[in-house]
Amino acid sequence: MSDTVDPTVPAPDGGTPDTGPPPTHVPNAYDIASEATIKALQVLIAQLPKLTIAHPETARFVKTHKNVPLDFVATALASAKHAPTLNAANQLDLEAVQDGLNLIRAYRPLGDVFRSMANAVFFTADAVQAEISVRALQLYDTGKALSRDVLLPQLVDATANMKRDLKRTGGRPRKGGPTTNA
Repeated sequence: MSDTVDPTVPAPDGGTPDTGPPPTHVPNAYDIASEATIKALQVLIAQLPKLTIAHPETARFVKTHKNVPLDFVATALASAKHAPTLNAANQLDLEAVQDGLNLIRAYRPLGDVFRSMANAVFFTADAVQAEISVRALQLYDTGKALSRDVLLPQLVDATANMKRDLKRTGGRPRKGGPTTNA
C-alpha cells in the first residue's frame, strides 16, 4: 500500500486532504551543474589575492573614502614620486598605493563579469518562475471552472488545495470603485 496522498481524492473525513511534506529532493541536472559551478567559483575566488569580505565595522570607512577619485590618487602617487620632499613624512606608501591601483584596475572588470553573471542567474530563475507560475495559474483557473461540474467532484478538493497553497486572500482592489469607511 502506498503512503502517498492523492490530492484529487477526498480525505476520509470529507475534508481536503493534506499532501504532507514535499518529497525528498533528488538532485537533478540543474542541481549538479549549479554545484559544479559553485565549486569552480570557490577555486577561482581562492586564487584572488587580497579579496576582502565586507564587515559592518569597515563598511562605513570604505563607503566614505571610496568616493575619492582614482585620478586624484594616481596624481598624488606621481607627485610623491617626483617630489620626494612632499612625502618626507612617509604619509604615502608608494608601493602600497601603486599595488592598490593595480588591484583596482584588474578587479573592476572581473567584478563587472561576476555582477553580470549574477544578474543573469537571478533573472533566469525569475523568468522560469514567472513562466511556470503562469501555467500553474492557468491550470488553477481551469480547475475552478471544471470543479463547478457536479460530475467532477474530485476537482473541488484539488482546486481547494491549490487555493490553500496560493495563499491569496480576497480579490483584486477595484479601480475607481466605491470605498468603504469603517
